[in-house]
Order: sequence, then C-alpha cells, then structure tokens
Amino acid sequence: MKVDVHPNHYRDCLAERPSCLQKFVFSTGFHNAVTWTERLNLLEQWRNIASEYSHLNLTVYEDFSMYSDQLLSIVPVTQQTVFFALVCMLIVLTLFTPSPVTIVTSSCSVLSINLGELSK
Repeated sequence: MKVDVHPNHYRDCLAERPSCLQKFVFSTGFHNAVTWTERLNLLEQWRNIASEYSHLNLTVYEDFSMYSDQLLSIVPVTQQTVFFALVCMLIVLTLFTPSPVTIVTSSCSVLSINLGELSK
C-alpha cells in the first residue's frame, strides 16, 4: 500500500488520514569520531544540512554538543584574555612604576611567556 505524505496538508489532517504528517523523529549516529574535533566537524555538517531545510524546523541534537560547541570559542577567548592581561599589565606598570625601561622589559616578558604557551 502506497501512501503519499503531505506535511501539514489541511484536509488530510482534519480527516485524520495517514497521509497527514505533522511531525516525526529521525535518529542517526556516527562512528569513528574519536576526537572532539571530529565530533565538531560532524555536528557542523548536520547543522548545515538542517539549515538547508529550515522550512521543516529541524533540530540537531548531540549529547555532548555543549562540549563540542566550546571548541569554537576556546581560541578567540584565549586570545582576548592574553591581550587584555597585557593591557592591564601595561596600565598597572605605568601607574606604579613610571620607568619606561621597567614597563618595556616587563611587558616583553609577559608577552614572551604568553606567546610561548600559546604556540605549544
């Protein structure tokens, strides 16, 4: 028996026919996604596919998406933190030790340490 399905077809839904489709659940999985980067790539692919069909009001759910999504913000947040720490260091040094030599050498030291840690 073949039934043509029409999403939210008004007459079919009123008559409670099997061809009326108001919502459904589609579940799938993926394998060999060992690292968080791989999981994030797969999650982004599914989100891109879902965005192509925005008229269907699709939702992509992944159990660990709260961790995967944080991967996107780690680098910019770290860069901002390093930048503002350096700015705060410059302000404090300027206020409490108005020696240009101290300000320059201390700032270079902090910048060197941060660059060394970030390049690991």
